[in-house]
Amino acid sequence: MKTDEACLLWNNAPEPLPYMEVTCLYPDLLPLYHPYELSDFPDLIWAYYTFAKNHPYLPYVTVTLYVFTIFYLQKLMEKRKAFDLRGPLIVWNLGLSVFSLIGFMRTVPMLYHNIFVQFENYEEYLCAMPQMSFGSGTTGAWVCLFIYSKVFELGDTLFIVLRKKPLIFLHYYHHITVLLFCFHSYSHENPAGLIFCCMNFCVHAIMYCYYGLTAARCRPKMWRPYTVTVAQLSQMIVGVISSLLSLSAYLSHLSSSKKCHVNRSNLIAGGLMYSSYLFLFAKFAVDNWGRLGFSKSTTVKSNGNGNGARRKKRE
Repeated sequence: MKTDEACLLWNNAPEPLPYMEVTCLYPDLLPLYHPYELSDFPDLIWAYYTFAKNHPYLPYVTVTLYVFTIFYLQKLMEKRKAFDLRGPLIVWNLGLSVFSLIGFMRTVPMLYHNIFVQFENYEEYLCAMPQMSFGSGTTGAWVCLFIYSKVFELGDTLFIVLRKKPLIFLHYYHHITVLLFCFHSYSHENPAGLIFCCMNFCVHAIMYCYYGLTAARCRPKMWRPYTVTVAQLSQMIVGVISSLLSLSAYLSHLSSSKKCHVNRSNLIAGGLMYSSYLFLFAKFAVDNWGRLGFSKSTTVKSNGNGNGARRKKRE
């Protein structure tokens, strides 16, 4: 692992660990940052990380309440008129798109540095201690925001239920498993976490922008519905590949008795999760766009989520 001594800082863990600060490594990025990002917020990372690590049951409580709430509300809405919520839906989607775009811009420079500069090979990177490679400083702050944003994003489903739009299995399965996996990865310090974080920020920036513009009825005609599906499928493919590379790195270090900071249960969970996503999103794509191309008989209805709900076009 290569280090730049001038940019080597120490985090505020009880036993401080060294890390590379991305705004020092690439000073041209500094004007893009708010002063709060560079001073106060990174100092809170350890508190949020410790909270997640010391309360492993909270994500499970959260998803249990989520499931109960959405199906209870769906039952309540059966004999009620659907809410319009077009204005809040536009703000919600575009707000999450902007947040995701900023998050992508904040995390991808460190990912680039880790892959192409700091580490000699993928095995070294995917076994490195995350607190030292991306979990601290300004990058760590945005990784922290990414993890906790998964709770906030559960609000997607409220728009679907309150607007009485079709609630498909893929939607709530995706939200539940992503939240559980993210918090498990965060508390167990998954070395591949930054890869998942960057690609999710990227896809969500596209996805929420698409749904926001669709709700506002100003989406460019050239921006077809399958754009979101293709982006999501690409994310799942990268997720599966990253999981396989993590497994390879883990087994390689295991055979050589080297320390690898991969948690076995998290590795298995990630592989199963992304494999199931790849299957379900591929099935969704085939069901919507046809086996031999993008079918002209279907379209995607904007319903405030990233998984879509299909309907037939009127002939």
